Amino acid sequence: MLLKVKYLSVKKYIKLHASFTYLEFISEVKTKFGLPDAAHLEIFDETDTAVDEDIFLELLEAHPDLCLTAAVDPVKKTWAVLQRKRLGQ
Repeated sequence: MLLKVKYLSVKKYIKLHASFTYLEFISEVKTKFGLPDAAHLEIFDETDTAVDEDIFLELLEAHPDLCLTAAVDPVKKTWAVLQRKRLGQ
C-alpha cells in the first residue's frame, strides 16, 4: 500500500506491506524523512484532526487517497530532552 505523508513542507509516498501496523507506519515515516528513532510523532488528517492509533486503519480504509501530516510532538520532545539532561546524557 502507498500512503502520502507530509512532514514540514515536504510530501513523500510511504510504501507499506498489506498488514502493516500503526507503529510500522510511524517507523517508516521516521526513516523516509530522516527523523531520529526517538522522535515522538503526531499524525493529522487533511482537516488537522489528530489521527490516533485506534482509528488509523479504519480511516485509511475509508479514505485511501488521504494525505497524512506528521509532526514532532513538542511536549514529548521537550520531556525527552529534559530526561536526557537529568540522566547526564
